[in-house]
Amino acid sequence: MPVRLADGNIVHSAGVGTAVFMPHLSGPEIKFSPVLHVPALHCNLFPVLHLVHFKGFVVCAERETISFRLAADNLFTASITERNTGLFG
Repeated sequence: MPVRLADGNIVHSAGVGTAVFMPHLSGPEIKFSPVLHVPALHCNLFPVLHLVHFKGFVVCAERETISFRLAADNLFTASITERNTGLFG
């Protein structure tokens, strides 16, 4: 499946599956499905706006943490670091 990047380039996914996410701060292991495996990307992409718009999540990011709520339940909270933002060096 082709994936269009922000710069207009297209890369291809190698398959579809399930990704397991384990928050470092709080919350249980979360499984996301379906997700694309795109070997040409050297980082993970997480569809925050898709979760908000289509799935009803409420996302709150402050300085060093990001929380994901659904129907007033805090599902998980994760840390924001240089390692997971892609914004630093």
